[in-house]
Amino acid sequence: MRRVFFLVALTILGCGKAVDHDKAAAPDSARTSAAVRPPAQDLISCDGIGDISLEDDLNALIRKAGRDQVSHDSLFLEGNYERMITRVRKGTPREVLVYWKEKEEPFRTIQTLEISSRTSPYHFSNGINIGTSLKKIVELNGGVPVSLYGFGWDYGGTFISFGNGKLAGPMECFGGVFQLTSTDIVTSELKKVMGDHEIRSDYEALKQYQALLVKIRVSRPESKTGAAAEKPGV
Repeated sequence: MRRVFFLVALTILGCGKAVDHDKAAAPDSARTSAAVRPPAQDLISCDGIGDISLEDDLNALIRKAGRDQVSHDSLFLEGNYERMITRVRKGTPREVLVYWKEKEEPFRTIQTLEISSRTSPYHFSNGINIGTSLKKIVELNGGVPVSLYGFGWDYGGTFISFGNGKLAGPMECFGGVFQLTSTDIVTSELKKVMGDHEIRSDYEALKQYQALLVKIRVSRPESKTGAAAEKPGV
């Protein structure tokens, strides 16, 4: 029986025109200029997100963000309590969700960090951030198709692999979730990218409908094994 992950966002947005976020997400000469380089605390890498490191424990998070900016939530799977998760700077653009290896305190080992705020300032050095299009990511991947799960179910749009593209090595810690921005006309091609199966970014429907990155996850290498790697809590 598949588990239902209650914190996963809906994978299909309502009808409407697609919004192109590429300009905000794509790196350019101004962004890479030393004179206007964004502050280091906004960067995402395989070490962590901003000032939150994958090597941090709960006490380190409290020291960095302040006790009042660190809170716990319950993670439920199939209606049953699974474990505690931690939110750092909850309700702000800089909110980071923390999944622990431990199911209860003391929390010492971070398994995955996640961001999802549409106004999040965090981004990879190549410009990938919340709102970056799947098309742009394929371009940064050297044109090599990206694989992900089909849309319209609990884990719809979840990233699987960069294949043998340019991002496969430098961003081996990367994970995330994509959403389709418009599905106003259901076609046979669109049906091919829906449901519980692996799809690729070169499917015809994904050339017609734009998919945007709505969650970014950074995980420890040992957590990136198997199909459950991008399903925190599984």
